[in-house]
Amino acid sequence: MRCTALLVLALLAAPAARAFDLADLMMRLAARGDAAASFTEEQHLATLDRPLRSSGELRYRASGELEKRTLAPRAETLRYADGIAWSERGARTRRLDLSRYPQVLPLVESIRATLAGDAQALTQRFEVDLDGHASAWRLQLRPREAQARALIRVIDIEGRDADVTRLVLERPNGDRTVTTLMPHAP
Repeated sequence: MRCTALLVLALLAAPAARAFDLADLMMRLAARGDAAASFTEEQHLATLDRPLRSSGELRYRASGELEKRTLAPRAETLRYADGIAWSERGARTRRLDLSRYPQVLPLVESIRATLAGDAQALTQRFEVDLDGHASAWRLQLRPREAQARALIRVIDIEGRDADVTRLVLERPNGDRTVTTLMPHAP
C-alpha cells in the first residue's frame, strides 16, 4: 500500500506534458527552411462529372518565395514572392500584383505563411484552429476578410512534423481542391 501511495504522489508531482500548440508547429516549420515536394491535385467542381487532375512540384524557399510547377496535364509555373505572382505557360508570362486582388492573396499566403512558420501572417488573415500533435497535425484556416470569404470557406492543411502533406481548399459553392504533397528528402 505504501508503494502505491508513493507512486501516486510521484505521478501527481511530475510535470504535465505541455500540449502541442500553434507556436510549437510554427517553430518546427520555420526551423526547416527550404522545402520541396511532388504534388498531385484534384479539383472537384460541381459543373464537371469527374475531378480535374494535375501533378508537379512545389518549392518553398526560406526567403518567402513559393513556386508551383505543374508538369501534367500541361506545363505551367506559378511563382510568388513579396506580394507579386507570376504565371508562365509556354512563352507567355503574366505578372500580377496581389495587393490589387485582396481576395486572392489569402490563397497564396495560407501556403506561404504555413511553410514559413509565420503565425503572425496566418492569424492576421485567418481564424486558425490546430488539432493533433507534432507527428500528425491539422490546421484549419477560415478567412477573416469578407472578400476572401467570397472565394474560400475553409482551408485545411495537414502535416507530419515539419512537412505539409495535404491541403484541402473548400469554396463557398461546395467546390474543393485537394492537393496531396509528397515531401522530398532534405
